[in-house]
Amino acid sequence: MSYSKAFDNFVGDNPDDVEGLLGYALYKRSIREQCKNGGATDGLLRNPPDKEVEVYRSAARAMIETVMEDFESLVSEQWKQSHYDKRLETWKGEIKAMIRGRTTLAGAIMSNMIAWVITLAITLLVYFGLKATSVEDQIAAQVDRELARQQARPAASAPPLQGAPGRSLSADDG
Repeated sequence: MSYSKAFDNFVGDNPDDVEGLLGYALYKRSIREQCKNGGATDGLLRNPPDKEVEVYRSAARAMIETVMEDFESLVSEQWKQSHYDKRLETWKGEIKAMIRGRTTLAGAIMSNMIAWVITLAITLLVYFGLKATSVEDQIAAQVDRELARQQARPAASAPPLQGAPGRSLSADDG
């Protein structure tokens, strides 16, 4: 019995050769197009030469590479997203555990007490800072005290105040 050797030319001894199987399918598609266009050939004469087989196998190889690249980019993006999602969940768990570990009752009380002491210290600094007088105010206060002390001394111990020449003034004259 005589039959077309096209399948054997594309696939050879390996019936699992994906490139050969796809090349054979492309070859059969071209035969179908020829039949549709009225250029059908006899099935017994359909024994494509090695160069024609290589053209179809090359086209099949390009299709497989394109499919693989598309698949890799799709899987790569999904893998990246999945990886990032898993890593994010791990980080969330670590952060929650750290917060739980640092927010015990004793820790909360201690941190609140420290904050209270710091607030009290700042309040006292501000209070006494506002109450404190400037250098000029302190000098004026010292001068006022000295004048008040001099005025409070008895008149006998105070040196005579000089008035017009030859005349001394008493403390009451001034």
